Amino acid sequence: MDDKIKAIIGVILVVLAIILYLLSQISTSLESVGTNLLYIFLSMVFAIAGILILWKSLPKILK
Repeated sequence: MDDKIKAIIGVILVVLAIILYLLSQISTSLESVGTNLLYIFLSMVFAIAGILILWKSLPKILK
């Protein structure tokens, strides 16, 4: 895959992680604790994946 496409996917994953984290912070009822933890876990996974993709593809693009 092209490095520019990988960089775009990485940015999308980081933005999705931020949105999921903010979504988990909006709802604060005790009934949705499991859902909040799921959103936080998914946001961490997406953020780590996005950062790793960006870390590997951006140096090749910026050369």
